Amino acid sequence: MIIADNLFYADPSTFNDPFDARPSLNTNLPATDLERALRQLVERRAEMKAAAKIIRYKGPKTLDHIERLSRLQADRVISEISYNATDPRYEIDDPLQFLLGNYLEKELLLQYDRALYPWLSARHAR
Repeated sequence: MIIADNLFYADPSTFNDPFDARPSLNTNLPATDLERALRQLVERRAEMKAAAKIIRYKGPKTLDHIERLSRLQADRVISEISYNATDPRYEIDDPLQFLLGNYLEKELLLQYDRALYPWLSARHAR
């Protein structure tokens, strides 16, 4: 469960199936709300922010450039989803809502996978 950007979960080792820790997302929100949430996550994830933090550079030009690139990346993701949602092969009521939900779930996994599965790499490394 994610509340205020804090992740709460049971220890996956207590589950019958450790992969039950994979979150599932109920996407019964309007597409505009899903798009807004996805855009925020993509912009926040931007790898360049991490790179700037590693080299400890916080110059105004670098930060502005990172913000611009983060917005462009989010725009690309949303454009791709919107385009794919027009595929007539989708036999569901709202393909845009469906695709936004799928991408949002993937984005959450990208951002929180280290927190959800840190024990996997340690166990399999032995």
